[in-house]
Amino acid sequence: MGSDQGRREDPLILVEALFSGANAGRLFGEAVSIGEHMRQTAALAELDRAAPTLVVAALLHDVAYVVAPDPSDARSIEIDHAEIGGAWLERWFPETVSEPVRLHVEAKRYLTLTESGYAAMLSPESLRTFELQGGVMTRNEARQFESVPHFEDAVRLRRWDEQAKDPSAPFPEIEHFRDLIRSVSASS
Repeated sequence: MGSDQGRREDPLILVEALFSGANAGRLFGEAVSIGEHMRQTAALAELDRAAPTLVVAALLHDVAYVVAPDPSDARSIEIDHAEIGGAWLERWFPETVSEPVRLHVEAKRYLTLTESGYAAMLSPESLRTFELQGGVMTRNEARQFESVPHFEDAVRLRRWDEQAKDPSAPFPEIEHFRDLIRSVSASS
């Protein structure tokens, strides 16, 4: 692997570049930028003593918003960002990272069905995209979702996701996650 090619394919370099890029600073309808939101989500996962792979999943759960989305195709990203992000991540990370990311939108749909009051906790932007993403799951969809590998991690990720929209909450810079990203990507 040439040095230029290696730098482009090194997941740590790619992730750090994404977090320093213009898209990471965009708000996407929330009170915090997407980069701040993802770092807050990972910080909550760390506080909850999540496995390293789940902390990385939390850090990168909305990566589809920053991997150079086409502003004219924002609706597609809103609907499909979990699938797009999961597919992007599976190139460098194990399923324990990519699958909770791929499933975190379905987890929102699941929790609105299974937990009274969950929908009331969603931000206005999360409620808006929730409708685009299919709304409340049916009971049959929920039973199927519960049998999917990484279901529980996706639900945990979703809970941190909703909490990580506080403009006054502290969050670490991307450098804080360097060793974790490197070790998790090396394990795939």
